[in-house]
Amino acid sequence: MGKINLFEITLNNLEEVYYPEQHVQGVLTVESREPIKITAIRAVCHGKAFVHWTKQRMRGPGVTQYRNIRHYSATEKYMEQAVLLYGKGNKETCYLPVGRHSYPFQFQLPSVIPSSFEGDHGYIRFWVKGTIEKNWRTYHVTKLPFTVISPLDLNKIPAANVSYLVIYKLPPRGRRTDDGKLTQMRDNGQLSRTRLHVKSVEQSN
Repeated sequence: MGKINLFEITLNNLEEVYYPEQHVQGVLTVESREPIKITAIRAVCHGKAFVHWTKQRMRGPGVTQYRNIRHYSATEKYMEQAVLLYGKGNKETCYLPVGRHSYPFQFQLPSVIPSSFEGDHGYIRFWVKGTIEKNWRTYHVTKLPFTVISPLDLNKIPAANVSYLVIYKLPPRGRRTDDGKLTQMRDNGQLSRTRLHVKSVEQSN
């Protein structure tokens, strides 16, 4: 890493799991072997979703057929909060002294964000990124991902309070003889129905 011995992010929550509206608190630690001329040290909290898939189709007649592949992708940004930890935040340069320096930071997650997700065709990720900038260019970068769990409150979803009609086939009823055969069959093959009422329940601690 050149003049930098250590550049890492540590979160106060060792499990690195958060809920909406909670504060993501941590420390960005830098250790240098000699003074470094820099512009700024920043911490940025990101939240983003990305999805990508393809569709394939054969085109052309006969032996001249070829495979046509179309790519589809989209992104959605949920948050991008930045905080200046060292420097003046403008073009003016400064020197990072020799030794180890710790810079605390704090970000508040939005009230409405999805849970973290990893899939074959996309993801929802949250992470904290630390940067050392020099002459408006990124000199060093470090990243630390964390997990967001966004609970689903069924009390706020009207469609969750509904009734469902369930039809199922009754199993044969009777008694078994010593040889294992089922006798005195009744209700065999009949259909029964019941109505299940699914209602959201508010849980109180």
